[in-house]
Amino acid sequence: MRSSTRSIAPEGLSILPSSALGELRKLPPLRSSRREVEGIAKLYSAEEVTLYLGAQAREENVKGEALDRYRFMHFATHGLLNEQAPSYSGLVLTLPSSARQAQEDGLLQVYEVFNLKLNAELVVLSACETGLGKQMRGEGLIGLTRGFFYAGAGAVVVSLWKVADVSTAELMVRLYRQLNGGVGKAEALKRGGSCIRSIGLHSCWWGNRKGDA
Repeated sequence: MRSSTRSIAPEGLSILPSSALGELRKLPPLRSSRREVEGIAKLYSAEEVTLYLGAQAREENVKGEALDRYRFMHFATHGLLNEQAPSYSGLVLTLPSSARQAQEDGLLQVYEVFNLKLNAELVVLSACETGLGKQMRGEGLIGLTRGFFYAGAGAVVVSLWKVADVSTAELMVRLYRQLNGGVGKAEALKRGGSCIRSIGLHSCWWGNRKGDA
């Protein structure tokens, strides 16, 4: 496996209408997301990391790579929950300047995640409410978590509530530091949360959806 970690942090129906893109543009910036993924990247050598920031954090880059090369994948961005149509929930990446000219709309939705080919030990969705979905008869919980498991993730760390930008960044860097020390995923998450609570931040919103596998 050539690269071990892939991180995406934008600043800011395959193609959404202009009105929907306009609403997505109103989302507040995640001011700590860049610091979060850069802090994680520093834990690895440069040749082990593919890092997309700002304008480079595009949906085309997610779909255009051989994602099965990566041991870890980390998204630091907004999550969008669609309770009426959960397969249209998604991760908000860098939005196109114009819906008319775009190849992708910048929203990586659940139905698109199902088509990805992963071999990741861990996918981290560092975004608000990424663990939520809708219980449907005969289908189980539909949402980003299921999408990434179907695509090949061994484990997925997601949030179940709205999360704080600063404390999330601290938690995620500490999580990867623990993982690099050989700690299992569930224990690494627990220890990371304990550390940031000790400095007055909150991490009680996070959960690993597949134990310590």
